[in-house]
Amino acid sequence: MPSGVLSGWLEKRGGGSSMLGSTKYSNRWFVLDTEGKVRYFKAQPTRPSDLPQGLFSVLSADMRTTSKTDFEVTVPSSIEGMDGATLTQEERIYYLRAESAEDQNRWISALQAAASRFVEVPKVSAL
Repeated sequence: MPSGVLSGWLEKRGGGSSMLGSTKYSNRWFVLDTEGKVRYFKAQPTRPSDLPQGLFSVLSADMRTTSKTDFEVTVPSSIEGMDGATLTQEERIYYLRAESAEDQNRWISALQAAASRFVEVPKVSAL
C-alpha cells in the first residue's frame, strides 16, 4: 500500500453536477508522497499494486483555503524540475474538503511544505 508524508480521507469535488445544479463531492483517500506527488483512491489502498484514481504534483502548485474546511489546489500544466526535465500534467484546480479545520490545516501545511521543498533555485552566474 502506498505510504507517504500524509494520507487520509478528503472529499473531492467532481466535474459534474446534480439535476438541481449542485456539485457533488466524493470521499477519496489521498496520499502525499515524499516527492511532492499526490495520489487519490476511491478506497484506502491495501496493496502496493492498487492503482490511484488520479495523480498530480504539488510542485509549483498554489493552495488556498475557501472556507473552514474547503480548500483549492491549483496545479500548473507543466513544471520544469531542477534536473531540467519537464513534467506535463493537466492544468487543473482540485476542490477539496477536509473533515475539520484542523484536518484542513494539516493538509494545507503539508502540501505547501512539499511544494516549497521542490522549488527550483534560480541559477546565479559568476561575474
